[in-house]
Amino acid sequence: MSTVQFDATIASRMLDEALDACAAERFNGSVEQTRLALHQGQCEVCRALKVHLVEQVGAWLGGMDRTVKAIYAFEPETSPARSATGSLRTPISPGSINLIAWVERKSAARGYGMLVEARYLQTLPVWTRPDAAAPPPASQPPPGSARQLVERSFDAELAPESLLFAQALAIENLPPQERLEYEPRLREIKVVLIRRLISDQLAYIRVARDWLTIQDLETIHRRRIGPGKIGGKAAGLALAVRILQDTAPPEVLANLRIPESYYIGSDLIYIFSLMNGLMHWNEEKYKPEEQIRQDYPLIQQQFVEGRFPPEILKQLAALLEQMGSRPLIVRSSSQLEDSVGTSFAGKYNSYFCPNQGSPQENLEA
Repeated sequence: MSTVQFDATIASRMLDEALDACAAERFNGSVEQTRLALHQGQCEVCRALKVHLVEQVGAWLGGMDRTVKAIYAFEPETSPARSATGSLRTPISPGSINLIAWVERKSAARGYGMLVEARYLQTLPVWTRPDAAAPPPASQPPPGSARQLVERSFDAELAPESLLFAQALAIENLPPQERLEYEPRLREIKVVLIRRLISDQLAYIRVARDWLTIQDLETIHRRRIGPGKIGGKAAGLALAVRILQDTAPPEVLANLRIPESYYIGSDLIYIFSLMNGLMHWNEEKYKPEEQIRQDYPLIQQQFVEGRFPPEILKQLAALLEQMGSRPLIVRSSSQLEDSVGTSFAGKYNSYFCPNQGSPQENLEA
């Protein structure tokens, strides 16, 4: 991770603005009373000042780099109190400020490992880039003519996904003769999206770039929960469905049933392991087989007891509300599964969820 140093003038301005905001919130605008309360060690005032300071720092960091999508504050908790939805209720505490940036780059979630020391964490969004918070739907390109969007130049590797989808759809909507000029750009965008959303294995990309459409990729993007790629099983199914839909005879298509699918991003599993103190199990594969079999019940128990970040729980709850009382199958998969040379058949379990209980019972299941 790179080190960012604040100019003394910038740091002083941030502190002054945080003091002003805290004073307006707590003491009718009196900075003097705010300073006195801080010197007296009044914890609630310290927390309020920290919240405003964190917001200042988060906005400054986000403004430094256009690839930053959001800034989160992390609060370690040794004995967390949880709400009915499983989210941690403890507010930001006085002390050090721990921030992490969510960026549009490869393996962005790996940065979480630099901050996590405790078993539990509370994640608090403190700054979100406006275009990242509410990206325009892929079917509705940003303002401006379609031609301006098509001709816009940017680095596809660093661009936000909303912009990639918008430009790709604008190219696809061009008349056939005009579209030929932009086919290389469309192909580049498609490969970048496949690598971000599905797989960076060349054998898969070589086939998928010729079959998957931008609409296929947009559906995966819209139905993905959490950052990272989808699993290999889902990747293989998406590609197989597209090939069948384009090549199968009518009698096969008439009997083709495609399950409605949603995806947990692979980086979220990494974050989950960090948040719940489970990273030490990564060395399990290097142990003797007898030890692995002995450890398995404990591993299973600790993963079942783990909790997702609050913002992910909200997305899962919203998905369950959308699904209603329809039964669900929860399928686990690694990125390597169903890839070239690695079937891994029978290595993962699928779980049937009747989805007939209360909203909280269904979420817990």
